[in-house]
Amino acid sequence: QPLVSKTVKNWPCVKCYNEKIRDLLEQMAPGQKELSELPLRERTENGQKVTFIQNVSLHTITSWERVEKHLAKGDTNRKVAATNMNDQSSRSHSIVVFKLFLKYEAGSGK
Repeated sequence: QPLVSKTVKNWPCVKCYNEKIRDLLEQMAPGQKELSELPLRERTENGQKVTFIQNVSLHTITSWERVEKHLAKGDTNRKVAATNMNDQSSRSHSIVVFKLFLKYEAGSGK
């Protein structure tokens, strides 16, 4: 059953620091010094409460090279500063979430 394609959809990459969420893949405007703060929201879908990050950028990725590019951009947009314990401490949490879609050749039963 040959695999025809692999696609990562809805790829957000955010950081959480001091209870503020920021999009690490945000395209910053010229002169912009800080990533925009994004609100955390709730909505109801099919009778269930769903928590989501409003206005986060979502990306579709079809190759490992694009995954590496997005991870590198997210890492570049993270701020780091020295602490007494670590000279490259970020004091933040990076969160990457993705859905992987696999497409198999017709008739494979998958």
